[in-house]
Amino acid sequence: MKNKGGNVNLAENIYEASATFGQIVSYFQLFAGLIIGALVIVLGVYLLRSKPLDGKGKAVVTAINCNDTEKVNNNCTSTVQFTGSDGKQYSANIQGVYSIGQEIPINYDPKHPETANKSLSNRNIGITCIVVGSLILLASSIWFYLVQRYKMAAAVNGVGQATNIITNTV
Repeated sequence: MKNKGGNVNLAENIYEASATFGQIVSYFQLFAGLIIGALVIVLGVYLLRSKPLDGKGKAVVTAINCNDTEKVNNNCTSTVQFTGSDGKQYSANIQGVYSIGQEIPINYDPKHPETANKSLSNRNIGITCIVVGSLILLASSIWFYLVQRYKMAAAVNGVGQATNIITNTV
């Protein structure tokens, strides 16, 4: 644009350029969001369709292996003992901070009882993945729409991406 003196308004040119750049970048953001969202949803469907661990039971914590840092980060390895569906005693290592003698629910494969893990079912994790993947798809689509529809959002996106490029190369 030109002002009264016939000079090009620098701020307007920067605004236009950053909005155009933001609109172009939004196509890449949409593509990445769609790919990531779809992959997370596919993972969720895979987990929902995978065979659940048939063995369920209670295990007793017999030993804990961790230092103070691991304990704060909930990154300890606890040894547990449980009775398998065949009546034999098994032990396995479980991640988490527990106390010795504590009883915790577990899942395990009856053919390989040493594969015991905490009672997090594939179904719950699969549903969570599908919800998160759907939110990623929705958010990336909404952001794409806003950037394409509103020049201010496009300019914000363009300036943000330009700042990231400059910051990451310096």
